[in-house]
Amino acid sequence: MSDGTGNILKQKRIELGFDIAEVSRRTRIREDFIAAIENDDPENVPSSYYKLFIKKYSDFLSVDLPEEVQETAESDHIYEMLRGSDSGDGRKNRNHFMSGLKKVLLFGYMHRKLFIFAGFVLLIFLFVRHIYSILDTGTKTEQSESLVRIITIEGEPDERISVNIRDSIIIEDDRTDFFTLKISAADSCYICFFKDTMQVRETIILPGRHIEFRIENIFEAKLGKSGAVSIDFNQNRVLEELRGLKNSSSFIRATHSGTERIRRSDRINRYLWETYGLE
Repeated sequence: MSDGTGNILKQKRIELGFDIAEVSRRTRIREDFIAAIENDDPENVPSSYYKLFIKKYSDFLSVDLPEEVQETAESDHIYEMLRGSDSGDGRKNRNHFMSGLKKVLLFGYMHRKLFIFAGFVLLIFLFVRHIYSILDTGTKTEQSESLVRIITIEGEPDERISVNIRDSIIIEDDRTDFFTLKISAADSCYICFFKDTMQVRETIILPGRHIEFRIENIFEAKLGKSGAVSIDFNQNRVLEELRGLKNSSSFIRATHSGTERIRRSDRINRYLWETYGLE
C-alpha cells in the first residue's frame, strides 16, 4: 500500500469532525482496524480485508485513493462479496445453498489464473488432437485402399489352392458370371488344359463321353485330335471347323467373348516342355 494513505484518511476524518468510534459505527469496521489503517499498519488487520476496508473507509470519507489502491481494493471487493462476509458485524449467511455456491465461486476466483491456464492447455490439446485425427483418418484410408484385395477362388474339387494375402482378403458376395464349355468326343482324344486357377492338367475323353467346364474368366486347351471332338459354348455348338482337321492337334481359347482357335498357348507349351520335354 502506498505511503501516506492512512494519514490522508486520518486527516480527512478529523477535518469532517468524526471520531474513530463514529466511523466504526457507520462503516461497521472495528475501531482497532480503523486505527491500524490510519497508522498504515496492515499487520493488525486481516490481510484479506485490509484493502477492502481502506476502500470502504475512503468511500465513507469521500476521499479519492491513488489509482493502484483503487484497483486492488476493487479486486478485494469481489473476494469479499464471494466470501459472504458482512464486514465484521458477526452475522452469518443462513442460506446453505448460496453459501455452498459462494464457496465454489470463491475457489474459482482464488485460483482463476490456474483455471485460465488449464483451459488454454485443454484448447491446445483438443486442437492438436483434432488435426491428428484428420491426418490419421486420411492415412488409414489410403492404406486401406492400397492393401485390400478382392479375389475370387474357383477350382476343381480335387485341386488344392493355397492363398497367402498379406493384410486383407474380401470374398465377393455377388454371384460371379460364369460360362460353360462342353467338349464331347466321338473318338478318344487327349486334352491338356488350364482354366481360371492356371493349373495345367491332362485328361483323355473316351468315345461317347464328354467333359464340361464351368469357367469364370479364361480356358485354354490343346486338343490332341481336333477332329474327334465337338465343342459347345454356353450350350451352343462352336468351332465346327475343328471337325475337318481329322488327326491334327490344335489349341483353343474360351472367354466370355466366345471361343477361338489360337496358334499356341505359352502356359501349356511350357508345361509340356517341363514335364515331357516336348516343344
